[in-house]
Amino acid sequence: MCRAALSLVDLRAHAAGKFSQSDRMFFDRAGLEMASGEDVAAYRAARIGAVGVVADLCCGIGGDLVALSAVNRVVGIDIDRTRVMIARLNSEICGREPVGFAVADARLVNLHADLAFFDPARRGQRSRTVRGSEYEPSLRLVQKLRQQVSNLVVKVSPAAPEEDLAEADEVAFVSAGGQCREATLYYGPLARSRRNAVVLPGPHVLEAEAAHNDEVEVAPAGRFLFDPDPAVVRAHLITELSRLLDAWKLSPFGAYLCGSRPVFSPFARTYKVLESMPYGRKRVKQYLGAHSMRVLEIKKRGVTLDGDAELLHLKTPHGELAVSVVLERLERGIEAIICQRVVNAGD
Repeated sequence: MCRAALSLVDLRAHAAGKFSQSDRMFFDRAGLEMASGEDVAAYRAARIGAVGVVADLCCGIGGDLVALSAVNRVVGIDIDRTRVMIARLNSEICGREPVGFAVADARLVNLHADLAFFDPARRGQRSRTVRGSEYEPSLRLVQKLRQQVSNLVVKVSPAAPEEDLAEADEVAFVSAGGQCREATLYYGPLARSRRNAVVLPGPHVLEAEAAHNDEVEVAPAGRFLFDPDPAVVRAHLITELSRLLDAWKLSPFGAYLCGSRPVFSPFARTYKVLESMPYGRKRVKQYLGAHSMRVLEIKKRGVTLDGDAELLHLKTPHGELAVSVVLERLERGIEAIICQRVVNAGD
C-alpha cells in the first residue's frame, strides 16, 4: 500500500505538465505516458464539437474522455479493467459525467454511436512503436469501425509511416510546447482539409493548399532565418509556410527557410542571421571567439552530426552575445548559420 501511494505521488508530479488537476487524479505509468495532454485533448474535442454519442475506444486513464464529455455523451471502453476504473475516477474528479464505461475488447464491440474515437496502444513491453500494424489493437480495425460509424477519429504516432495515413480523409499533426505531439486521422464528414498542421496554444492551423506546380526557391541565407514548427515539417507544408512568410529555402534537402525581413508566425521561429560559412569546428569556433559569442544551441535537420557533441566543441569561455548555430546540408556540404533569436514584442 505504501509503495502504491508513493508511486501515485510520483506519477502526479510527472503529470503536472499534462493535466491541470493532476494532484487529484489517478494514473498508472504506461497510461500516463500514452495519454494526450489536456491542451491537445481539449483542442481535439473542440475540433470534433457536439456530435451526440461518442464511443471512446481504448479510453485509457480518460484524458480524451474527459475532454470529449464536455459537450458529448461518451462511453469509455477499454480492455483493461484497472484503466476503466481510473478513467471513471478521473472523469468524476474533473466534473464530467460520461454515459457509461465498459470493459471490452475494441475489436469485438458493435458500436451504436455518432462518432468513434480510437486511441490504440503504441507502447509494447519495452519500447514505443510507430507502425500501425504493431499497435494494440492494430490499425486494421479502422476498416471495421468505418462500417459502424459515420465519423471516426484515430490518434496515431506523429512518426507514423505514410502508408498508415494514406486512407484518412484528413491528417492533422498537432504541436504543443515546440514538439509535434501526435497525429490525428479523421474519416467521414467531419474531415476538412486533406492535411494540416496545428500549433497550440491558439489553435493556429496551416492547411495544405490545392495542387501547385511551382517549387520553393532555393537561395543562400538571407538576413533572417525561419525554423518551422515540427508539425509543419511533419505535415510537409514547407511550401505553404514559405508563401506565408515570403521566404525561400536554404537547401533543396531541408526545411529551414530564409527571408529578407523579419516575419513573426506561430508556425516558425524567427532568427536574425549574423554570419554563414561552411561548417568546420575550428573555423566556427574562431569566429565565435573573435566576436565574443557563446552558443546556446545547435539546431539541425538532416545532418548526422551529434548536436550535443558539437555544442561541447564550440563552447567559448568568455562569450557575451548568446547565439544559435544552425547546421544545414547544402550541395557543397554542411553550412553553419550563426544567428540570434528574434522575438516579436507582442509575444
